Amino acid sequence: KNQANTDLILKAWDGTIYSQIRVGRNDCYIESPLLTFGILAQPVVIKKMMEKDAFIGNGFKERFIFYQPESKLGSRSSNPPDMTEEQKSCFSAIMSELFRLRESGRSITLTLSEDTCTERQKLNEQIEALFKKGVGRKYPAFVSKLQEKIIRIAALYHLIDKGINDTVIDIDDFRKARALGNIFLGHFYKIMSCNDATEEQKLEKEVVSWILHQNSAKFKKRDLTYAFKDKCKAKDLSPILNRLIDKHIINIPVKSGNNTLMYNVNPALLSSEK
Repeated sequence: KNQANTDLILKAWDGTIYSQIRVGRNDCYIESPLLTFGILAQPVVIKKMMEKDAFIGNGFKERFIFYQPESKLGSRSSNPPDMTEEQKSCFSAIMSELFRLRESGRSITLTLSEDTCTERQKLNEQIEALFKKGVGRKYPAFVSKLQEKIIRIAALYHLIDKGINDTVIDIDDFRKARALGNIFLGHFYKIMSCNDATEEQKLEKEVVSWILHQNSAKFKKRDLTYAFKDKCKAKDLSPILNRLIDKHIINIPVKSGNNTLMYNVNPALLSSEK
């Protein structure tokens, strides 16, 4: 089965050496791979990407910065204003500076000022506290990379504001990047929460399908838990069963033997399947 090869992308996050031995072709070796992605995609495309096995559990999606702006449908102008000459000139100057750096082949190293290092330490402490609650507990891989994202954004701010000759990132650029980092963290949580809800809905449909497949007026929670042991934990089934009770698909359970619960299935549901 063909699968996406994400190894190069994963290592190009921080320049880790990449090597690949190829049968019948030249081997591939890159000493310091670096990649930059800028993806403009519909939310449904992002959602489908998140569901790919190759992008789960390896830190792939956590390497990206996510932003999902509010839809402007219904309020868009058919005649938006043009960029001002000042805006065009500013944009041209910034891009020219960055292209000059690329064309020169120079490699520059940026450092943090002393007060920026102090600010970074405070950021470390705040990020560490996130692991105890909310987004940090639910998505630790993304939060663990948040500091690196903020420093990279600060570097971009610095290059845009100061150019390539000043190599020290000051605290103002770092604080601007930190504010953006908080925004991106909130958007990542919103996008991932939507995906989580969708996954839970899919699991609920599978549970209903399993119940119908039993073709029985009742079932034991123990049997359901065993059937889904490779897909989720037993505690993940409890809110789904509670929703099915609210939807009158099953009734409130009663205790059965061997410390399990017995659920009766709505007869109308079974008869509709026959």
